[in-house]
Amino acid sequence: MTAEGIKTTEAEDIKAKEKEAKRLQREHWKKIKQRWTLVKRFRQVVQFALLALFLYLVWTTTKAGVDAMPINVFSRFNPLFAAVGMIGGKTFIANMIPGLITIVATLLFGRFWCGWICPLGTVLDQYGPRVTEKIPSWFRNVKYFLFFAFILAAIVGSLALMWLDPITIFVRALAGTVFPAILQKTAPIAAMEGLQKIVIDQLPVRPIVYPLLALPLIIVLALNIFARRFWCRYLCPLGAWVALLSKFSLFKRFRSDACTKCRQCVKQCPMNTINGEFISDPGECLQCTSCHSKCPVAAISFKTQTKPGFGHSYDPNRRQMLASLVVGVGGALLLKGNQVKNQFKYLIRPPGAKEEEFLAKCVRCGQCIKVCPNNALHLTVKGGVGSVFTPILVPRTGHCDWECNSCGQVCPTQAIPNLSLEEKRKQQMGTVTVNYETCIRCFICITECPTKALIQNTVEGQRGKFPVCDHTKCIGCGLCEFICPIKGEAAIRVEAPPKSA
Repeated sequence: MTAEGIKTTEAEDIKAKEKEAKRLQREHWKKIKQRWTLVKRFRQVVQFALLALFLYLVWTTTKAGVDAMPINVFSRFNPLFAAVGMIGGKTFIANMIPGLITIVATLLFGRFWCGWICPLGTVLDQYGPRVTEKIPSWFRNVKYFLFFAFILAAIVGSLALMWLDPITIFVRALAGTVFPAILQKTAPIAAMEGLQKIVIDQLPVRPIVYPLLALPLIIVLALNIFARRFWCRYLCPLGAWVALLSKFSLFKRFRSDACTKCRQCVKQCPMNTINGEFISDPGECLQCTSCHSKCPVAAISFKTQTKPGFGHSYDPNRRQMLASLVVGVGGALLLKGNQVKNQFKYLIRPPGAKEEEFLAKCVRCGQCIKVCPNNALHLTVKGGVGSVFTPILVPRTGHCDWECNSCGQVCPTQAIPNLSLEEKRKQQMGTVTVNYETCIRCFICITECPTKALIQNTVEGQRGKFPVCDHTKCIGCGLCEFICPIKGEAAIRVEAPPKSA
């Protein structure tokens, strides 16, 4: 063979080896891509399984379901509940230990809560544009502003802003609007042994639907039309908290030099956080692996990085902290002042709840109203702005069940204390007053009073005997008001204790 022929053969061998190497490289990339695709599919299965579990738990949040399983498990793992609840209550809340576990896990693995667990996030993942160039990146600052306002308001003892928490938004809409609407059509009229049928027939004992409670959820869902996970990107205070923690996470998204700048990752990112250099903010990355599964050259992975992920234009700064301080503290002080001026005399709290401590711990989630067996607890919009979406007892629609302490068991932050039945029966929620002008003296209230606090007696200025309350025995359970046969406002009412605290 001539020298020229040998060179030709060697060149062909080199080309063949290069071709084989490229083929092997493509096969390697393909296998990595397939593995990330499996991870993505697994994440989606986990998301939908947890969403289904969430819906099931809220549905089964009843007196009968409390002992069956931890129905407030999502609230207890909520890291924002853990942080704000303990700061607002100025005490360690054992119920919130799972939330502290979530905080530690976020410092290890990043913002996985939003990408894998959050039930509202799962819903928001299903529609809306991914890449949104028209929305300026600085708008992501808003969620940090809200989060700092949450924390600073909690420091001065107000959790009034917690109605913006995503778990709260979802639970409240389901517990106060969706499920009651279903139950109105399926639940039979409740009967109480020993009462006259005429009383039962006129009482509003079916669940009450409050469309207002669903409005925040409707707004959050509607915003997704402008950008997929609009709420998560720009407004969610829980998202801001885990985003800040994720900037210090051990495992972060990494792009290698093999990147061909094909922009497939940009198109796939549900948070639109991959920039022109094809790197992402660890505070915005949801660990969803959508970009990993589409990268044709397997240039994306997770690696341990101890350097905090700051340096983005929308990162929180000192000016925002100062503005949040003014809004959070100033707003909380105004709310407290408003609270004093708006002492609603029928602001009857659940058993064991003391007003000031209650407002510093209640996260406005609505789980207590769902678990109440007698439709007695409702989320109020009365009693001052600071009380909005907090639970109160409305005896005309239902009384506090003598055999129930479920609201304390289900409350994730123990704003309603978890009392035994014996302890709960000693808690005074309110005091009874009788309108002697409308009372027809049927004395059903005396017959049914569980504490025997009502007796027949004469009343100064009135002829005959009327129900008279022994306030040393009355706990304000509302049964007397509930069963009063007078149409409209009952002749016997339960009022909040003096200087409700």
